[in-house]
Amino acid sequence: KQAYLDDALARERFKQKVRMWVGNHQEMYNALAAWTEEKVAYLQKKEDVTSSEEATQQLSLLDLFETDKAGKTDSSVPALKELGRQVREAKYESELSTWSYEHPEALTELESKVTGFWAQLSELSAKKRDVLTDDLERELYAEETRLLADQHERKYKQLSAWAADKKAYLETREQVPSVPDSHFHLAVRDTFEAEKTAKSSVDVASLQQLGKTVLARQYKTALSEYKYETPELVTTHEAEIHDAWSELSKLSVVKLEVLQDHLARNTFKDKVEVWVMGHKDMSAKLEAWLADRERYLNTREDIASVQAAQLQRSLLDAYRQEASDAKQGALASLKQLGGETREAVYKTKHSEWTLPADVKDAVSALEQAADDTFEKHAGLAETKQAYLDDALAREQLRSKVLLLADRHAGVFGRMQDWAGQKDTYLKTTEDVHSIADAQVCLRLLEAFDTEREQLWSTTVASLEQLGAEVLATKYNTDLSSWEFPTPATITDSEATLDAAKTSLTSASAAKKKVLDADLAREILRENLRLDFASESTAYERFVKDTCIFVGARSDDPTAGFTLQQFEQLGSEQATECTSIRADSKNLTAAYEKPFNELASYGSTDNPYTTLTVESLKMLEQDLEVALDTRDQDYQTGLARLHADDALCKKLSEEAATVLKDINSSLGHLTRPQGTLQEQLALVVRLREESKGLATKLASVQRLDEELAQRNVTFNPHSTVTYKDLEVQLRDYCEILEQKQPLIEQEIEFKKLRGVSSEQLAEMEQFFKQFDKDGSNSIEKKELKACLYSLGEELSNAEIGELFATYGTGDKLVLEQFRELMVQLLGVSHTKENISEAFFYLSRSKEHAPLDVLDKHFKPDEVAFLKQTTPPTPEGIPFPEFVEIAFSR
Repeated sequence: KQAYLDDALARERFKQKVRMWVGNHQEMYNALAAWTEEKVAYLQKKEDVTSSEEATQQLSLLDLFETDKAGKTDSSVPALKELGRQVREAKYESELSTWSYEHPEALTELESKVTGFWAQLSELSAKKRDVLTDDLERELYAEETRLLADQHERKYKQLSAWAADKKAYLETREQVPSVPDSHFHLAVRDTFEAEKTAKSSVDVASLQQLGKTVLARQYKTALSEYKYETPELVTTHEAEIHDAWSELSKLSVVKLEVLQDHLARNTFKDKVEVWVMGHKDMSAKLEAWLADRERYLNTREDIASVQAAQLQRSLLDAYRQEASDAKQGALASLKQLGGETREAVYKTKHSEWTLPADVKDAVSALEQAADDTFEKHAGLAETKQAYLDDALAREQLRSKVLLLADRHAGVFGRMQDWAGQKDTYLKTTEDVHSIADAQVCLRLLEAFDTEREQLWSTTVASLEQLGAEVLATKYNTDLSSWEFPTPATITDSEATLDAAKTSLTSASAAKKKVLDADLAREILRENLRLDFASESTAYERFVKDTCIFVGARSDDPTAGFTLQQFEQLGSEQATECTSIRADSKNLTAAYEKPFNELASYGSTDNPYTTLTVESLKMLEQDLEVALDTRDQDYQTGLARLHADDALCKKLSEEAATVLKDINSSLGHLTRPQGTLQEQLALVVRLREESKGLATKLASVQRLDEELAQRNVTFNPHSTVTYKDLEVQLRDYCEILEQKQPLIEQEIEFKKLRGVSSEQLAEMEQFFKQFDKDGSNSIEKKELKACLYSLGEELSNAEIGELFATYGTGDKLVLEQFRELMVQLLGVSHTKENISEAFFYLSRSKEHAPLDVLDKHFKPDEVAFLKQTTPPTPEGIPFPEFVEIAFSR
């Protein structure tokens, strides 16, 4: 019974606790229901929003509601549901009795109601947010419209004030006494027009655009609408500005007419006053010119030449022309300007103006004074003309006679100089060394005799005629007289020339006898000079041509020749030298014969050539030097060809050795034999041996560089160059360098049976996880737990077998653990491992070559691969095959 009662007590206490939970659940529901009722009333209420500030405030209140609701969603509602769950799950159960809450559905119903409350609140909140958002947008739009209307009102007031100010300006009539004042007021009016135009295009246009914008603005949605409240005020303001602008335009036209009249009157007045000043200035200049010309007309110049007389007559003619031009120009212009000035009158409906009477009288007086002065100057000019005509006639006669006398003196001087030069010539004995010299001298003497007779029959005769005319000519008039002042100079000059003629004739005859003897002597020597010149020139041409030929052959004696060809060339050059020396000897005898004969006549100079026996002997030496030099060049070239040939043979032999070693090693690589470890050992050995090949290649490089320094570009003993070997050795070393890691990867891949590096890392992590004591080894029970976690449940006997195979006693270190795991997990048939295997077989390419697949797969497997994924020229596209295989 005690057990029964204890059980009953425990059960009733459990009931009491659960029912308390139920009571709390009901209270929590009641609180949520009351809060929901309050918020529904708030959400269903429509506020009267008349500004954006009110709309923003209402949206903030709605945000507070959402925040409050979210808080309850995160706290009260989950707490209600959690309490309901606890009640529904609460159960008392013992061997004597059981009990659970009798009405769990009531709790569930209350929680469903809360869920309904929350859905209703969310719907009402969304609707209220739409309404408040619309209120905010409408009020913002309305406030923006009112701001535009306020801008329109301010612009209207500004334009109205400006129009009133400008109207007052346009109705004002200023005093305008001068042209600058006129221009100033016109500029002010133009400024007004420019300002009005600017106002029209900017401010008025802006006003109209603002009005158009305000009147066109309308807000309308499904929830509310808005238009500007007083549109008639906008149209009224714009009409007033339009009327004001029209009135300003009319007033501006009237003001422009008045100001233009001021400008025209003042311009006319200034023009006439300028005429008066110009008339006065013209009169003063004309008066000054007339005074200067009167002084000229009263002057009597001292005239001592025809040029002076003609100049003065020209100056007088120039004066007459100048006076005529002045009357027709300056005086006429003066009178025309005076007439226009006196008649000038300005008169319009607005004003009038004319020149004062005293100013007109002063203008007329200046013109009359100028007329009187021109009449006086006409008489003075006639008197001066008579004086100048008389002076010109006298100076023309004197100038003519003096010119004749100057000509007489000039001819006498030239004849006297000529006679002196010819006397010196006739007394000179020329140094005659050739026929040409003698013939030239005789022709010059003959020309002198001819020239002498011609001069006396022409020049001297004209000289005597000039002298007679000078002595006979005289000038005599009522105003002046003149005759030649020194007649003795004429007669003395003519007597001197008669004596010179007699002396020159006698000297010419004596000179001719001497020149005839010189001509006979030079004819004998001329032929010998010509023979020497011809033969010596022939020898010079022979030597120069031969030296050029020989020198051209010795610039680069080995160019284009093989060793055998160059040795044949040496034999040909020896024969050629013998022939050249024989030709030189014959040509030397040919020029020595005329030279020796000419020397026997006591003469070795030769105008027909610059060559001498000494210079020809030097040419002979040049020929010998050229021949010797060519022979030396040949011997040098021959020695160099022998040395080049030896280097070519050595390079060919060493290059053949390197090439043979490379090809032999490549043969082993392209036909691999043995296991992967043996292949790896072969690659390692070949890489080490490649260092020796590099040493041999360096020797070939040194030989190649030496041949390049010797300008040897062709090797007759081999077609293989250092560059070829360098490229082949580099390619060979790259093959070895790539081959070794590939074989190592393949060995590692087989050793790990396809286990990836990530899987190895996971194995090590598992090892550490189950190495509880940190001894770097695991025991049998630790291994069993590890394998169990991986889904492998093994018996103790099976675990013992694994330790016997892979462990050391009762311990399994990391390497042994890894080996065991590779055995258990290797050759995993996952998508990633299969892709990794194909990548390895294809050497990290997207296609696996068919020849590679044939080595590693059975024929039926290769056929299955081809059937699943048709091959391309590069092989099987294995990524596509893997996708197809794992999609099945």
